[in-house]
Amino acid sequence: MRDIIRSPRGACPTFADSYLPAVTSITERRTGYLYRRCRAREVLIIRSVSPIKQLLQTGEAWRRYFKKHEHEIRSPVVDNVVRLLACGLKVMGYSSHCCSNGACPHRKKVCFSCKSRFCPTCGKKATDQWTATQSARLPQTRWQHITLTMPSALWEVFRLNRTLLKAPSQLAAGIIKKTAARKGILPGIFTTQHTFGRDLQWNVHVHLSVTCGGLTPDGEQWKSMYFVKARVMPMWRYAIVDLLRQSYGALVLPQELKT
Repeated sequence: MRDIIRSPRGACPTFADSYLPAVTSITERRTGYLYRRCRAREVLIIRSVSPIKQLLQTGEAWRRYFKKHEHEIRSPVVDNVVRLLACGLKVMGYSSHCCSNGACPHRKKVCFSCKSRFCPTCGKKATDQWTATQSARLPQTRWQHITLTMPSALWEVFRLNRTLLKAPSQLAAGIIKKTAARKGILPGIFTTQHTFGRDLQWNVHVHLSVTCGGLTPDGEQWKSMYFVKARVMPMWRYAIVDLLRQSYGALVLPQELKT
């Protein structure tokens, strides 16, 4: 438990009731939290149940799935699901707040969040903060969005050989830099690699945001450029095939590719 945090001196002797909702059960929702009256003068603030947490808990869905596939599920998956299920609950720990007036018996306990990117609440907040930070750093110019995919037959190869997942983003950025270098410029690039599609099925692909142009080597001139599919796609195909060719001897292949 985190150390008790006291309110500023001079606070109302009943400060807890003065700025916490006066509720006696888990019935009131505010900013995603529930206020539970534990004792006469103690309030526990927990996070409300998100739709994904409700889905995992309904009919003990997660527990039953885990028992059936325990030896197939990677430890990071288990860790993030457990953190999600415990998010905003007392088991995650809490900070305890009380009044600076020693005679005040009121206390408020605020449960900690899980900070997992898998959590729809914590993850969204982290994503929003990351987006704002990157937007402030990126040059204010026109950008081009590029998505690089691969045949579905190769998805399973990357799932069974997860060390390969380090390469696609680097290969994608390298292709853009190589293409731009032919025009003597260095573009701005950032990439995001996804391992799932919108249907939540395994689907390895890379998203790139690329400036529509770049700086000359001396950094003094900006030249416009647009990246076309006919030039980028063959380079991407070759890069992925070459990656698999170099790793072939150590690859675990899906059954359909062994014959």
